[in-house]
Order: sequence, then structure tokens, then C-alpha cells
Amino acid sequence: MMASLGDLDLNSSCSPISEDENHTLLIIYGSVGAASMLTCLIGLLMSCILKLYKKYAYRLAMYQVTAAMFFGLTRSMQLFLLIFDAYNNRGNGYNILCKAMAYIIISISWAKLIFTVWITVHLIVYAIWFKNMRKLEIPLVVLGLLVGPLVASVPLFTHSYGRAGPWCWIIGRRNSCSSDLEGQIQQFAIWYGPGLFVLTITSLLATATIIVMTYRICCNKGVRQQNAGERAELLQKARTQRQVLIMLLPLLAYPLIYCTLFIVPATNRFYEFIFGAPNFGLFVASAVFIPGSSFAAGAAFIFHIVVVECKRLSYRFNFGVQGSTKYSTSTFYHVVNESELDREFEESNKR
Repeated sequence: MMASLGDLDLNSSCSPISEDENHTLLIIYGSVGAASMLTCLIGLLMSCILKLYKKYAYRLAMYQVTAAMFFGLTRSMQLFLLIFDAYNNRGNGYNILCKAMAYIIISISWAKLIFTVWITVHLIVYAIWFKNMRKLEIPLVVLGLLVGPLVASVPLFTHSYGRAGPWCWIIGRRNSCSSDLEGQIQQFAIWYGPGLFVLTITSLLATATIIVMTYRICCNKGVRQQNAGERAELLQKARTQRQVLIMLLPLLAYPLIYCTLFIVPATNRFYEFIFGAPNFGLFVASAVFIPGSSFAAGAAFIFHIVVVECKRLSYRFNFGVQGSTKYSTSTFYHVVNESELDREFEESNKR
């Protein structure tokens, strides 16, 4: 969530970014945010129509996409700043609106970050130990909803929210060319520092999950037992577990998207901090990639639904199999009853 973009008041004569350029950045930022919100909303409506919320794997994605939708909404709301700028109106109403938007942005950003970490941790835990975290679902949702507002309250009490460059966030400069050290510290302490640390760990966990899942799906040939009946039962269980892994594999897209698209805004912020001046090209990229992470999450969710559900419906239509889902990889291709997958997932919750 890169929002400093020079952190200069639009009317500051020493700002290296002109007022027209600031408005251009704001239009890009808000427009991509609006597109992101609509994309996520379409994905969520599709999931509700298909009643995918009944499946835990889809609910994990829905939490992430819901946060991404509000993430895009808060960005699109910043377009209202253009109206105030057009009439040169910066009274009490403007200040209250700007601070409210900045507060909501921090809150939603933290919720999105927590849900991203949750997906990653769940995937690696299941991939290694075949245990899921369904029992923690409600506490983690509550955590995601509470941590953001609490963290976002700090700049509220220190009066650090306001117009930071083209949009509203934590102010790093106050109506002059001199830096506001307190504001810059809060920018790093409240978002960039924790965000970079958590997303670095998340990237490592996601990479480890890919390696483990690939081995489990493609290379794990089952178990060896002397008893033929026990061997058949365990082989069937191993096959079902691999199918669950294949079902969960698309969830890796969400943390990978978030971690990848966070690089540009972080680079932009550190560039300005190190060199003491903003780079307009990096600002434009940040204005696209910050809300663009929500657009990518929504698009990935829609693609996930379309591919999996179309494959399931196609198989039912062609073969008349009720409640079956067909999954495939280059070395693993067979059909497992969907209720069997759900049963295995339920059993993993008891281990």
C-alpha cells in the first residue's frame, strides 16, 4: 500500500510532482481500484450462486477476495478528492473524509495481509501433516477484523492522517519540503516494516508449500504394508489426500500475487526515502499495482471457479456421475468422489 508519493501537499511549490501529475496518479489509482472492486464482487457473486461458501477451501479464497474487494473500494473512493480539488474546497468536511479514508485503508490492508498469511500457513500445514485449521476459522476471521482497526488507530491519535501527495494516507511531509520524521516512522512501523517482514516469510512458506505439494502429488507413490487389505485402504487414503492437495493448490495463487505485486510499491517507498525525491514513473507503477493486487486476486478467483466448476459439470454431463470432480496433473489423473474428499478433509481436522 504505497501512499506517500512525495508526501507533499498539492499546493506545495517545492513538490517535484505537479498538480496535474498528482491528479493523473489519483485517476489511475481510483480507476484501477474501481475495476478491482467490480472484479472481486463478480467472483463473490459467482461463489454465492454456486454455494461454494459451503466448502472450506473456497471460503479461504472468499475471505481473501472479500478483503480485496473492500481494498479496491477504499481506493476508488479517493476519486472523490478530485471534486474537492476542482472547487478548491479543503474545509472540515474534506479533512474528516480524508482521515476516514486513510483509516479504512490501513484497516483493510491489515485484514488482507492477515488472510493472506492464513491461507499460506494453512496450505503448508496440510501439505506436510495433512491437518487443516478449520477449528481456527472463526478466531482468525475475528483477528483479521480487529487487528486492522487497532493498528490504524495509532496515526488517528497522533493526527498523522491527511492528504499525502495525490491521496489520503499517513502524512510524511506537512505543507513544506521538510520531512515529518514522526509520520515517516509511522509509515514504516505501521505498514511497510511489518508488511515486508510478513510477506517475505509468506513468500518462503509459499515456495516450500509448492515443493512439498509437488512431491506429494507427483512423487509420493503410496505406502507399503504386508497386509493386502490394509495396503489397499492406505493406498486409497493416500490417493484421496493427493486429490485434496490438488484441490487446495490453486489457493497458492493468492499469496503469490500479493507478495509479487507488493514489490513495486515497496521499491517506490524506499527509493523516495533513500534519494529524498520521488520518481514519477515508480509512482505510476505503484498507482497501478497497489489496487491491482485486488484485481489480480478477483480475476484469479473467477478463473479458479470457472475452470474447476466447468470441469465438474462437464464430467457430470458426459458420464452421469453425481457428486464427482475430475482433477488431473501430468502424472496423476483419476476421479475421486467429492464426498470422499470432504470426509478426508473432515478427518484431517481431528488429527
